[in-house]
Amino acid sequence: QAAKEANMPKDNIDRAIKKSQGNNEANFEPVIYEGFGPSGTGIIVEVLTDNKNRSISNVRSIFEKNGYSLGSTGSVSHQFDICGLIRVKKENCEENEIFELSTNNGANDFKVEADFYEIFSNKSDLHSLQIKLEKKYTLSFSGVIYNPKNTIKVDKEGFEKIINFIETLEDDDDVQKVYSNFEVDQKILEELSS
Repeated sequence: QAAKEANMPKDNIDRAIKKSQGNNEANFEPVIYEGFGPSGTGIIVEVLTDNKNRSISNVRSIFEKNGYSLGSTGSVSHQFDICGLIRVKKENCEENEIFELSTNNGANDFKVEADFYEIFSNKSDLHSLQIKLEKKYTLSFSGVIYNPKNTIKVDKEGFEKIINFIETLEDDDDVQKVYSNFEVDQKILEELSS
């Protein structure tokens, strides 16, 4: 659902589904890598792999080629909360209505973004909240994420470096998701999208 929303190619979606289902020949396991990226930002890389040595080598190589470094377990993750996130397109609902339904059913934060309402919950409350919201709305995304406790503001050059770096990481077949704690000014986003 999230991949389709992000216009990910069908082949990539199918490959990820096959990888997650596994087969008798390979055992895939999730691995988390932590490191430091552009402008001192924290980077968390979620990997699903059947070969940890290959994965760590690939991820380390991407970090090093870009001039950044992998950290040890816990070096970055303490800067993030693991929580549930649900996104609903604004056009699908009224703000007051979805806010009330969400907060009455386990949501602990609610943000209004440009195109979406973002509803945050404890990891343990995500499933029940998702079931309640799905009865009334079409969800664009639902899953467990690493949500930064504090963000690091970056300029235009830093933002471009981070985006390129994250895209390079995401191009690796084993990488499932990449999280970072950067923040960029809305004016820079508007300037780059025009």
